[in-house]
Amino acid sequence: MNKPKFQPVSLVELNQKLNDEAKRLVREKEGGIAKLVSKKANLKGNSTLIFKKKDGTEVILSFRLNENGNLRFAYDKKYFNK
Repeated sequence: MNKPKFQPVSLVELNQKLNDEAKRLVREKEGGIAKLVSKKANLKGNSTLIFKKKDGTEVILSFRLNENGNLRFAYDKKYFNK
């Protein structure tokens, strides 16, 4: 029996990938990000991370799983499903 080339990512694995990315962004203070406010994981669509900056404004970043199961920033039109 043939095994699939890439194993599908589970929701637990997606949550771990989002947590790692959020920790990295807060640690490196990318764009003035101070802390993580909320996280929404979605296997079929865009996952969102909401951060708060030092001045109080919110930053919303969207991520999506690519065909390899890696987390990618969903800025390109092909990744938005709205």
